[in-house]
Amino acid sequence: MLTDLPRVRLWNPFIRAARGSTLKGGTVRVLVEGMHFAARITEREDERELRWDGHVGADWLARGDHVFTITRLADGWVRFHQVETFTGVLPWLLRRVLARQARRGFEA
Repeated sequence: MLTDLPRVRLWNPFIRAARGSTLKGGTVRVLVEGMHFAARITEREDERELRWDGHVGADWLARGDHVFTITRLADGWVRFHQVETFTGVLPWLLRRVLARQARRGFEA
C-alpha cells in the first residue's frame, strides 16, 4: 500500500496525488494540500517502511523528511505510523500554521 502511488489518496487524504518511482533513490512528485514538491526516496522496505526527503524551492527554504511505517501485530492486525520532520526557513516562520495543517492532514 505504501508504494501503490495511484491509490495513496484512498487511504491518505492529506496526499492529493503522487506519481513516480518508489525505488530507493527514485523521485516521487507529490501534491499535498495545494502544494507540489518532489521527494527522493531514501528508504524502502516492502510491506514495512517508505521514507522520502522532499523540499520546496531550495533545501534551506523548506524541507521535509517523511516516514511511513507499518508494524505487524498479532492476529493479522498492523499499526500504521507516519512522522514528518520539517527544517528550513519557511517551516520555522510558519511553524504554528504548518503544525496545525500537518496534524489535521495526518489525523484525516
